[in-house]
Amino acid sequence: MCMRRGQSILEYAILISVICAVFMTMFVYTKNAVRARLLITQDRLNEADQ
Repeated sequence: MCMRRGQSILEYAILISVICAVFMTMFVYTKNAVRARLLITQDRLNEADQ
């Protein structure tokens, strides 16, 4: 019974780790997309001023 409980805790730990990795990856891609959009907008505004 104790071994089954340890396996269950390990499964939850792995699941939480995978979910955290997914969110961190999504954050990086989202941050890069927002940064690119801001740079495009900045370039367009600079072109409009000239």
